[in-house]
Amino acid sequence: MSDSRSSNTPAQQARIQSWTRYWSSGALHSCPGSFRGNYEGSMAAYWLQRFATLQAGQRVLDLCTGNGAIPRWLMGLDGGTDVGAEVDAVDLAVLKPDWLDQLQAAQRQRLRIRGEVNAEALPFADATMDLVTSQYGIEYANLDLVFAEIARVLKPGGQLQLLMHHAESRPVQMGAAEARALLPQLGPDGLLSAAAGLLPYLHAARDPAMREVLSRDTGAEQARRRFNDAQQAIAQQLAQNQLAGAMLTDLRNQVQQVLQIAQIGTLEQATQAFQKVLALWQESALRLAELVSVAADANTMHARMARLQQLGFSALNLTPVHFQNYLMGWALTGTKSIA
Repeated sequence: MSDSRSSNTPAQQARIQSWTRYWSSGALHSCPGSFRGNYEGSMAAYWLQRFATLQAGQRVLDLCTGNGAIPRWLMGLDGGTDVGAEVDAVDLAVLKPDWLDQLQAAQRQRLRIRGEVNAEALPFADATMDLVTSQYGIEYANLDLVFAEIARVLKPGGQLQLLMHHAESRPVQMGAAEARALLPQLGPDGLLSAAAGLLPYLHAARDPAMREVLSRDTGAEQARRRFNDAQQAIAQQLAQNQLAGAMLTDLRNQVQQVLQIAQIGTLEQATQAFQKVLALWQESALRLAELVSVAADANTMHARMARLQQLGFSALNLTPVHFQNYLMGWALTGTKSIA
């Protein structure tokens, strides 16, 4: 039950900060473009059918919880039913879900959401949990260690229920398409670099006297052409890469907002706004790359099941989950053996 946060590498710290900022946006999951609130349909049914069998006082542990999509169902939100379960939810990121204010005082006492908790070293006693869950989360960690921790904290007869990324699923296909589209925009010839080069000229052009000077400035002309070329490249990608269309549109709109600041505000304000936008998309690229890298094919999932079997799990079941004809992930369930 040791705390391994102090051993995080700089890359791991950057990842934690990235997810902390992402969850601070209020998103309940990593597919905000497909689901406005919490997951629904067959995605929700996968969880709600299991939660309906819980009894008051039973303990549920949700790993890599993000903003608590699963705890929301357990507290009776989003179509869920509150049966009185005790819920612990943990994540390596720093968490401050604003929806907690919707709960009654008695519910708040039964729900404990904690950030900065490593799923590979859980701060819970042995054999204390009746159900352990995770939705698109634990595959980002060292699963050998996480599975061992799950086996440790589950009671004999306790159950494990996971939803994990499938290598051929819609979210992973979209993530791969967005990563391919985004990486060039972060490079030296991309839209972000071109926008940065244009900012000082746009700001200077607020002065009518400077416009005449800038019309003869070769640097200003080069910056303008470079930005126009980047805009055309974005338009071509929008026509060729439909899966990344929403992401590219968001990127273009945010860049335009920064350029407007350069025209109506100070250059410092525009530069600060640009740096925030740049950091946001750099972190997005990191998360997209991770999403694609942790997605599993059938062979990988069967190897994971074999590891759980070694740790004393039985009744293991693996099925694909679909939503509106799209493959969404792997559903993996199992029971910790009583013996």
